[in-house]
Amino acid sequence: MKADASWGLHRALVKALEGDQKIKAVADIKGPDRGATKPATITMGAGTSHAWHSATFDGEEHRLILELKADEQQLSIRALAALVIERLHDADFPIPGHALIELQFECSETYAADKNGITSCRMFFKALTVSD
Repeated sequence: MKADASWGLHRALVKALEGDQKIKAVADIKGPDRGATKPATITMGAGTSHAWHSATFDGEEHRLILELKADEQQLSIRALAALVIERLHDADFPIPGHALIELQFECSETYAADKNGITSCRMFFKALTVSD
């Protein structure tokens, strides 16, 4: 098997979210050095990858988690989740050295607002990549 596609997939996913004008208008895509200035944030959560092979392909299956948080007074977490699904489900974007075969939304978990009125949602995606 060739190089792991996880890092490239994560970077492409964040770039896709940052490039979506509807999402960018309401949510900060957070990284280690970024602060929140909008009513919502989206952060890459933990994920897993494992190898899969066929007679003609080497690839990986990825489980990705996005962590969403929103101030319910300003933005519905369900509305934000819908924007994320609209952008990512069945999306196609380049990953250097790999091809994204499939990116599917699987499910989400939504949590009630905390004492500060912040609602959270964990979104689970599955992706398949093959090495070029």
